[in-house]
Amino acid sequence: MVQKRRTNAERSARSRAQLIEGAIAILCERGYARTTTALIAARAGLTTGALHHHFPTKEELLVAVLDRLSADVAAQAGDVFAFSGRVAGDTDRAIRRLWSVYGAPRYSAAWEIIIGTNKDPVLRARMTRQRQDSMSALIRKWFADQPLARHEQEQIAAVLQSMLIAIRGLFLETYLDFPAAYYERQLTFLSRVVAAQLEDVLGPRWRATRPRVRAA
Repeated sequence: MVQKRRTNAERSARSRAQLIEGAIAILCERGYARTTTALIAARAGLTTGALHHHFPTKEELLVAVLDRLSADVAAQAGDVFAFSGRVAGDTDRAIRRLWSVYGAPRYSAAWEIIIGTNKDPVLRARMTRQRQDSMSALIRKWFADQPLARHEQEQIAAVLQSMLIAIRGLFLETYLDFPAAYYERQLTFLSRVVAAQLEDVLGPRWRATRPRVRAA
């Protein structure tokens, strides 16, 4: 059977994907300061010339990496905000699933870029826009199938934004030597806070029957 030859567009897309994955791997392994185009190209199995062809500037490659990681979050999160009516349980499920993505070692590439570009005002501004766009897209996904009034959307968006910031920020703690129980406590606390905030906004519409927390 004759194998169909890839088109130029397909070859280009594959090379870009290889370079993005190569950049993610090197950023995770070596950190932003020690990541070079030569290392990225070698990991991708391509030349530095190919890297500069597909990504003429550092900014383009870094944004492409963040876009790739954001796409990973969106794909793996799936219907993470598909609440069934039991806010407490649904919120805990959503937070655990998001942590499985944001808490994974692969996501360290995003923080390496964000922290590494902090002193460059141009790159920092571009990274800020990318973060705002990705967060807004994830929250809009949840609103897509929810019959909510405008004021409810605004209030819930604020709650979900704070939740995402907290989950992403918790990842920084993984650079230290905390045990798994430490993260479990933080996620449990965050789940309770977010569920309470959502219930305050939505009232009896989604009032959950939550188990009482026993005093220690």
